[in-house]
Amino acid sequence: MANSDLIIIGSGPGGYVAAIRAAQLGAKVTIVEKEKIGGTCLNYGCIPTKALCQSASSVLLAKRMEEFGVIVGEPRVDMSKVHAWKQRAVDELTGGVEKLLKGYKVNVLHGEAKLIHKNKILVSMPDGKSSELESKYILIATGSKETIPDVPGMDLEGVVTSKELLGFEGLPERLLIYGGGYIAMEFASIYNALGSKVTVMVRSKVLRLMDGEISKRMNVFLRRKGVTLYEGTLLDRIEEGQDELVIHASGKTGEVVLGADMVLVATGNTPNVEGLGCEDVGIKTGEKGIVVDELYRTSTEGIYAIGDVLGPPYLAHVASAEGRAAAEAMFGKPTKVNYDVIPAAVFTIPEVGTVGKTEEELQSKGTPYRVGKFLFGGNGKAVAMGEEEGLVKVLAYEDGKLAGVHIIGPHASDLIHEAAIAMHAGVTAEEMDSCIHAHPTLAEVFHEAVMNVTGQAIHQLPKRR
Repeated sequence: MANSDLIIIGSGPGGYVAAIRAAQLGAKVTIVEKEKIGGTCLNYGCIPTKALCQSASSVLLAKRMEEFGVIVGEPRVDMSKVHAWKQRAVDELTGGVEKLLKGYKVNVLHGEAKLIHKNKILVSMPDGKSSELESKYILIATGSKETIPDVPGMDLEGVVTSKELLGFEGLPERLLIYGGGYIAMEFASIYNALGSKVTVMVRSKVLRLMDGEISKRMNVFLRRKGVTLYEGTLLDRIEEGQDELVIHASGKTGEVVLGADMVLVATGNTPNVEGLGCEDVGIKTGEKGIVVDELYRTSTEGIYAIGDVLGPPYLAHVASAEGRAAAEAMFGKPTKVNYDVIPAAVFTIPEVGTVGKTEEELQSKGTPYRVGKFLFGGNGKAVAMGEEEGLVKVLAYEDGKLAGVHIIGPHASDLIHEAAIAMHAGVTAEEMDSCIHAHPTLAEVFHEAVMNVTGQAIHQLPKRR
C-alpha cells in the first residue's frame, strides 16, 4: 500500500509549491529533503543575496545622505551584522515555508532519496538508517548545482562558489569573480559596494544572454563604480602565491596576471541528478537535463520532474510555475506554463529586469519590429530619488504586441512585471499608450517607452528628421 499519493524529492521553490498545490487538490504528500527546507533559493541563493544587496545599497545610500541634506558621517561596514541581517531573512522565510507545509499536512522527511522503482524510493537518513517509501506519483525537484570549470587551481583555499562565499563572514580586500551571468553580476555589485576591490573576468561579455544594450550599459555602470572588467578573457590557472592567489588568464590583448585574496567561480549551473538513480528506473536524460513532456512526465510512468533538473532557465519562479502545473496535471486539472513570457531580474546596482525577446533575437530571425526607449533621467520620481541611471527599452511587433521589454535602472525587478502582464494578455503598445499611469512614479518610464514605440513620447525631444 502506498505511503502517499505523491512523493516529492526536493523542497525548493519547485518542490514545496508542488506539495502545497497537490495538498490543495486533496493529495497526501511527502517531501524528502536532504539538506534544508527551501532548497538553494531560500538558503543559499535568491534570498540571502537579496539581503546582502540591501546592505550594499544601504552603504551607497549612506555615502550620499549629505546630498539629501542628512548628515550622518562616513558609513562603516560590520560584516558580522551584515550576515546576521542575511540570516534573519533566511530564517524567517524558511520558517514560513515549514509552517505552510505543516499547515497543509505535508509530511517532511529529512534524508537522501534514491529511485528504486517507478513508485518507490529509498531514503537514507542522517542517522544511518534507511526507509522505503511508496507512492502513486513521484516528482523530482532536486534543482541544480554550480558548475566548476576544469581549470588548475580550483581546489585551492580561497577559491569559492557563491554558496561558500555566502557563508564567509569576512570582507575580502580583493575579490576576483570569474563569470558574467546574473550571479556573478550580483556579487560584483554587492562586494563593490561593501568595500572590496572587485575584478570581473568573463569569457565573452557580461549578461551575454540579455539584450545587447543592457549588457553594454551594465559594462559601463560596473566600470563607473570602480569594478575592473576583463571581457573576452579565459581563465587558464590559479596558483598559490605569497599571501595571495595568483590568477593567470589570456585575453584579447595577451596574458593577464592578477593577484586576489579570494576567487568566486560563477560560471553556471548543471542539473542535480547525481545519485538519484534515474538510469535505474529508465528515466531518459538529455544534454540539458531530465527529458519531460508538456505535462512534466518523464519517460518512466508515474515519475515527473520540474525546475532546474530540466535544464535552463535556472530560475526559481519557473520551477514554482512548473511545480504547480505538474501537481495540477497529476490530480486532474492540467494547465500550461507560458514560456514565452518569463520575467527575469538581476539584483545588481542598478537592477535589471527583462522579459521576452531581445533585439538580437528578433534581428537574427528577420522579424520586423519597432523600438521605443525612455531614460530614467527624464522621469520625475527617478530624479527626486537621485537614481537617474538607466532606461526602459520596449520592442514591439508590427501588430503592436510587445515582443520584449528590457530595463536597467531603479526597481527594474518590480517594473518588469507590468510588461510581463501586458505580454501575457496580448496587450498592444497602442493599448498601453492609452492607459493612464500615476505621476510621479517610476512606472511612467515604461509608459513613455511604450509611447515612444508609436512616436508619441511626451517627455522626450523629437527625433531629428
